Amino acid sequence: MTIAIATGKSDESWELKEASRAGPLRTNVRQTPQIKGVSQILGYAPFSILRQENQNLGLRMIKMPELVLLTYDALYFPHYPQSREIIGKLKTSWLAGNTAIYPLCQGIFVQDEPRFENVRMVMDEVRHEESPKNKEKKLKKLERLLETKLGKYQDRGVVYSDDRSLRFTPYGFKVGEQTASEIERSSGVIAVSGDGENAEKLARMSEKFENLPSFCLGYDLDQPKIRIADLNAHFSERRLNIGADGDEYSQVRYSFGVPIAV
Repeated sequence: MTIAIATGKSDESWELKEASRAGPLRTNVRQTPQIKGVSQILGYAPFSILRQENQNLGLRMIKMPELVLLTYDALYFPHYPQSREIIGKLKTSWLAGNTAIYPLCQGIFVQDEPRFENVRMVMDEVRHEESPKNKEKKLKKLERLLETKLGKYQDRGVVYSDDRSLRFTPYGFKVGEQTASEIERSSGVIAVSGDGENAEKLARMSEKFENLPSFCLGYDLDQPKIRIADLNAHFSERRLNIGADGDEYSQVRYSFGVPIAV
């Protein structure tokens, strides 16, 4: 089934133009054992539009930790309703979680359900800057601000806020193609996926595919940019890609929505 959102916009990218042609179709999704109340798949559109469309429908876009559980269920319990459809989307497109990554000087900060201001994504009180003057000073200031929001809990190289919605890990984790055991132990994957158990699930998921998995991180301290967390296992690559390098505007994806109360 083709699932798309009619955005009405035509100046963001060629991908957005393609996404807008298919019309406002949505698919109902029955709940799985791990993610209760998942009601709709939305797409094919950029992250910022998916977020807005979920809100317009009274839905909450699921976070990356929830997306890991949902796709794990689909792969390991294919008899559940809609598992085939979820796997189909995973193998043909990117599935977005409502989780942002902010690569800074010492490491990456990961924020579930980042805030939006004026249709731009921000991480808590951090303002997005395309070309900051005096980059090093500004990046260190942002880093110190986010550090104040972290709590005392640490696990497997990741530091968490008290509610676990903000996570930090220093650079040093492997990026790119790696083994399932490396994915399981990677502090970068743990931070992006939410915790060590989710990293273990991603490692098990990666074993369902022919080629080694990849952890994709995009960062450029000369042009600091908030990234999007997502998953993909495109049939042409035959591997699980764990994304921490997505763009909120130009790249198109699918997302899953649940009622706000869930």
